[in-house]
Formats: sequence, structure tokens, C-alpha cells
Amino acid sequence: MKLSIRALLLAALIPLTVAACSGEPSQRRAFGEFLQTRIVDVSGTRVPELTPAEKKAFGVYARDYAIITDFHSGMNERVTEPNNVLIKKTVIRSIGDILAQRDEIASAKDQMAGLRQALDEEQAKADAAHAKLKQPEDLKPRYDQAYEKLVTVPANAYRDVFPTIDGVFGSSLKIADYVKAHQDKIEISGTVVRVADPVVQKALGLLLKDLTAESEKAAEAQRKMQEVVQGSPPAADSAPL
Repeated sequence: MKLSIRALLLAALIPLTVAACSGEPSQRRAFGEFLQTRIVDVSGTRVPELTPAEKKAFGVYARDYAIITDFHSGMNERVTEPNNVLIKKTVIRSIGDILAQRDEIASAKDQMAGLRQALDEEQAKADAAHAKLKQPEDLKPRYDQAYEKLVTVPANAYRDVFPTIDGVFGSSLKIADYVKAHQDKIEISGTVVRVADPVVQKALGLLLKDLTAESEKAAEAQRKMQEVVQGSPPAADSAPL
């Protein structure tokens, strides 16, 4: 019996195909257990870093997990770290701070829009990669749960913080501009503010009240975000948001 060249090639490829797929069930089981026990079943949105042994055990599924870790790397670099720098540069303790940092506050307010856009771009990239995944039915629900917990939830929590920080900056700028416009009637000495004109005093008091309200909103939004991120005490092998 003669075999064609095409048949011989197919016969040679079959063992390779079987060998390539033979480890997939164990990889799927290992990855599924990791998602369930290390992410889905624990509180908080900490992102476990894979060890070399885990990457080997998960095989092709390590790339699926990389969608989540790449999102966090991008968010940390383009959103979290720049946001922390802005906040540290614009620490407000008094009207004197507001006046001294007026330009920095205005710049920070403008940059907030860029941080929101960066977050949207990083999530859109992750969502697109997630949508393209073709996972077995016994793995997909667990992965979707982990993705929701580590990508969608923290991204939405961050979006709730942005408007409150913007509100603090906006209220601060109103105070700075009002004080400058009425500087002949307002005397500032350290944290002490003296206003002789009752009308100006009332107007400035309302602006300060608004700043206090915006600051309380920002503090509450950040508290909620920390609850999302922290959950229970973090594991030793986890990387913070």
C-alpha cells in the first residue's frame, strides 16, 4: 500500500498535535484553582504575582492572566503614580496654601482629565483582549469573575474618586481668585484670616464651606476605594494597586 506525501505529513503531525494538547487539562485545572482560591474567594483587589512555577503550571493560560496584570501595570504607571504626585504637590492645609499653590492646583485640575482618559484607554485595551479570549466553559466563569474583581471594579472605584478630587481643586481655585480680588479687605497671617467687611466675610465663609464639603466627598470616595482595594490584609506575594 502506498501512502501519499500528504498522508505521510498528516501522520507525522498527529503525534505532535497530541503531545502539544496533552498538558492542557492540567494547565486549565491549575489555573482555575488559582483564580478561585487566590482571587475570587479572597477579599480585596490585590493582584497575585505569578511565580515561575505557576507560569509553567498554567501554560497557555498564563497569557490570559497577563491581561489582568498588564492592566494594573498600565494603570499604576499612567494613573495611580501620576495622581499621587499631583496630590502630594497640592496639599492644602490653609488659605495661605491655596494662594501659594494656586498655579499648581490649576495645573493639577487640568491634568485630571488626562488621568481619566488614561484609565479609560487601559481598561478599553484590557476589555478588548478579554473579549477575544476563547476559554473552555469550565474555566470561563471563574476567569470572568476574577476579571470583574481585578479590572472592572477597581477601575470604576477610581472613576468615583476623580470627580471629588476635581471638586476640591475647583473649590480651592474659587477661594484663591476671590481672595485675590478682595485682598484689600482680607488679611492672612499663617492660618489666621481676618476679614473686616461683613459681605466679604460671608462670601468667603460660603466658599470655605463648599471646600470643606468637597474635601469630605473626596475623603469618602477614597475610603471606599481603599475598601475595594484592601479588603482583608494583603498576602505577602501580592502587589498593591
